[in-house]
Amino acid sequence: MHDPPQLLREADWLIEIGPGSGTEGGTVLATGDVTTLGKDPHSLIGGFRTGREPVLVRQRADRDTMFDQGRIRGLTAADFSCNTGSLRCPRCEGTGQVSLDVRFLPHVDIACPACDGTRYAPEAAGILRPTPTNPDDGMSLPDLLALTARQAIEQVGDIRRAEPSFPTGPA
Repeated sequence: MHDPPQLLREADWLIEIGPGSGTEGGTVLATGDVTTLGKDPHSLIGGFRTGREPVLVRQRADRDTMFDQGRIRGLTAADFSCNTGSLRCPRCEGTGQVSLDVRFLPHVDIACPACDGTRYAPEAAGILRPTPTNPDDGMSLPDLLALTARQAIEQVGDIRRAEPSFPTGPA
């Protein structure tokens, strides 16, 4: 199901974990049905459903928001894909991991030594996007992807926003 509001409405019971991602998450914020979450001041989902919290959906990188240095080098948004792009790590093929084949033992997956687990070739580290905290030098895509969601929003907050993908308002 790809309709978040319908999914929330049809759920018998929700457990909201957050408030952020990675080290900023892992706390149970609220539990209950969608109406209960809408009344809970700690619930972000309830806040989105009632309009208490704004829903911001960012557009994918396109020619207007792509790294300026990438444009200068003739790269497109597709080149920045770690799965198929020209900037993906050739050793691990964009997975960020390599398997060690140790005889008589199970395979062991480790961070790729060529990209240090970033999934990108070393050339990607040299393509920088100016950020609010580093306007002169900027950050590379591998560096941005290593940030928490909150940190990344601070760094790419100037990228224009798209309209919300689903309406907010009373549940």
